[in-house]
Amino acid sequence: MRFVPRGLAVVIVCAAAMLPVATAGATPPTVEVVPFHEVEVVRAGEVCSFDVTVHHDGTFVTTTFYDRDGTAIRRLIRFGEHFTETYSANGRSLSTISISPAHVDLTTGITTATGNQRHVTVPGVGVVFATAGRYVFVLGTGEVLAFSGLDVAPGSELCAALAP
Repeated sequence: MRFVPRGLAVVIVCAAAMLPVATAGATPPTVEVVPFHEVEVVRAGEVCSFDVTVHHDGTFVTTTFYDRDGTAIRRLIRFGEHFTETYSANGRSLSTISISPAHVDLTTGITTATGNQRHVTVPGVGVVFATAGRYVFVLGTGEVLAFSGLDVAPGSELCAALAP
């Protein structure tokens, strides 16, 4: 057991007691909840020989954190209860749920997203389009700095499942 001088112990206790007071003066995080719906058309020839419509539906929950001066320094962006992507063409559709939070460093512009971005499975075939793991990219440009995980590009199996 190490001996801690009484004076040092008093300083530590006082510093610990002051922590809540010091952080109380900081700007508290803000939370914004935004419903999201976007329709994207992937033109024939980009992936399949026919157009594929992608519906992105859900809610973004964005928590912004601030420094002592009130400057936004980081953001946590996550999805509400369900965020779905539905790929449809020719009267057929495939859906996936995304649960990938993103951590944004607003001082550097570096964003780290982890988890399942999409995981499209066709019964009897398996995974036909998937992105899951850890992405590190530059906010604004989308430049990927690092990736590790599962990356199954959309291809002939996805197109076959949506074909007429």
